[in-house]
Amino acid sequence: MPNLVAYSYDGVRSYRSDGSLNFQGELPSPFTFHEMLDAKRVVTPGGDDNDTAFTVTDLADGRTLFKGPRRGDISESLSKATVVFSPSPDGSMLAVGYSALAPKESVIVYDTADWHVLASFELPDESRPGIGLMQFSDDGSVLVVPLADNAIVANPRLSDKFKIFSSSLNYGYSLSPDGKLVAVLEAISADRDAIHIRRIEDGALLASHSPAWVGDDCADHIAECGVSLPILWSNDQRGLVFPDGWDTIRIWRPFSGDTADAIIHISYFAGGLAISPNGSQIAVADLHSVDLIHITAH
Repeated sequence: MPNLVAYSYDGVRSYRSDGSLNFQGELPSPFTFHEMLDAKRVVTPGGDDNDTAFTVTDLADGRTLFKGPRRGDISESLSKATVVFSPSPDGSMLAVGYSALAPKESVIVYDTADWHVLASFELPDESRPGIGLMQFSDDGSVLVVPLADNAIVANPRLSDKFKIFSSSLNYGYSLSPDGKLVAVLEAISADRDAIHIRRIEDGALLASHSPAWVGDDCADHIAECGVSLPILWSNDQRGLVFPDGWDTIRIWRPFSGDTADAIIHISYFAGGLAISPNGSQIAVADLHSVDLIHITAH
């Protein structure tokens, strides 16, 4: 399996752990949001007719593998704007959220082997407007769907039932690999956010990290503003990796006593951050390159 999949608005490449190219392909719909199921299948909004909300394409030969039906009486342009995707880590499931502009907000989970529906969730009316970035646990047994003021948590393989997670996840969050904990970026003042670790079962606060540095001129200069996203869990769930400003990556080990954060200095953080499957490396994107950093030494 490749360690890194990198894609831009019109193309995708996957790399092996030694840095050699594993696969390269073009995306069918440049300049539109897309989501990789794996290194050779891509999901894009819309399709070649007004009844298609999203299309799954084989990048190897451009073949259409599946057309997801559009829900409700809304125009093609609106259907593209109101569909959000999230694949399970192994690519075996795809959660599709039909968001605020649809007549009724809902989430449908597909089995990507044959595209039958595993589960369908009709969301409460008070959830409007909008469905945020959805996430699966590593084994696919937990799906988190952020809503306006809270979130729903479900096991799509078992039933269409869900429970409400009371905290808002809209600032940013990361579900732990086992689906039992969530790291949440929460506002603690008008211009300051802190990372809180909460238990999915009951929302209990288990640990907290101080907010990222924010300079006095944040309103006028982005370099003075703190950045703490994305937040990544290590595979053993003992640490979290996240940016702290534009030139620092932190490794926080909240359950290791008084262990100080490990700090990795970088030239500039351009928004891209990923952790390798075995947890030994992180990939950090700056303006012109992607750096692979061994984190076992930090």
